[in-house]
Amino acid sequence: MSANPQARPDESRPMASVTGERLRHAGNGDSIGIDVRDRWEVVRDGMREMIVYGELLPGQRLNEVDLARTFEVSRGPLREALRALETEGLAVRVPRRGTFVVQMSATDVDEIYSLRAALEELAVRRALESPSPQLLARLDALVDEMREATAVSDWRRVTECDIEFHTAVYEAAAHARVLSAWNSLREPMRVLVGMTSEIPEQTWRDHALLAKAARQGVEEYLAAAREHIEQAHLDALDIVRKRQ
Repeated sequence: MSANPQARPDESRPMASVTGERLRHAGNGDSIGIDVRDRWEVVRDGMREMIVYGELLPGQRLNEVDLARTFEVSRGPLREALRALETEGLAVRVPRRGTFVVQMSATDVDEIYSLRAALEELAVRRALESPSPQLLARLDALVDEMREATAVSDWRRVTECDIEFHTAVYEAAAHARVLSAWNSLREPMRVLVGMTSEIPEQTWRDHALLAKAARQGVEEYLAAAREHIEQAHLDALDIVRKRQ
């Protein structure tokens, strides 16, 4: 992934203009009673949401002074939050230039989706060989939430339900390393899913098909999942290429 600092028209964009009151106050440890050692996590979570939902743009420089003012924290917790975002693949540090929001390339998208496809097959075979009633009920509930969120144009909730749906399958697989690998992809996947959630009607319908296939068997689910992942892959590639 690249920050692409050579082409970032929004580098000087004031940080206060891209965050809401809820996030600003979430960064204030005193106002919500959190301990100082936890402030970096609140800042990380706030910046993560801003990146995922486009309030902080790909290639935008993360100005420490502006961010510290926005979240009302010192530079220590802020820098810890920035390091965490780098680890999650949402930010990249450029020596002598600063930290930037990642700007995904077509190669990044290919790598993320090819890894996801491989992980999904292993997780599904373990989770759905003999699926628990709890898992099936959870998948159905998430599809219902997705449909309701689509009806009220709550694109953020559609995105979150999408990720939660697949996470439920990975957790049910009871394979710690596969789950860890999925978790390492979750935040970049949220960015990609958020980019392609402009067609939420299709998103919830795809997941309704997956939930139905989960009751039919492993091969039925895998067939639906392959089609779902491949289409998401192509949609993400199309958007990334248009942005370059």
